Amino acid sequence: MKKTIIFFIAIVFSLQLGFGQNNKTGFIHQDSRIEKLVKKHIKANSQKKGMLGYRIQIYSGSGANARKQAMAIRTKFIVNFPDVKTELIYQEPNFKLRIGNFRTKSEGYKLYKSLLEQFPGSYFIIEENMDFPEVK
Repeated sequence: MKKTIIFFIAIVFSLQLGFGQNNKTGFIHQDSRIEKLVKKHIKANSQKKGMLGYRIQIYSGSGANARKQAMAIRTKFIVNFPDVKTELIYQEPNFKLRIGNFRTKSEGYKLYKSLLEQFPGSYFIIEENMDFPEVK
């Protein structure tokens, strides 16, 4: 994330220098390192499998019956919300049930509010490599 911020600051700075020059040809002279940074940024983004986003975690538990509990909660959720993606994750020693694919918290807030009565321990989590959400 810091690299991205530094990258964009460098671009803005170089653009300001370029526009500040009085050039009769109309071309902006920029440092060749800017182009290398842009290519590096494009390459890094093309290797990512997902995006930074949000999901709602509605269950987390460990123990002998945690998997069964997670599956039961998943079934209950799917009956009430059949169109929302669910994901069961095992992060030793916990089973976690996460739902949705949201670009922002506000995008998932309406669903979150409707979940609180049935799943009172629900909360948003930041997902680093989330699937790209469907654009509506």
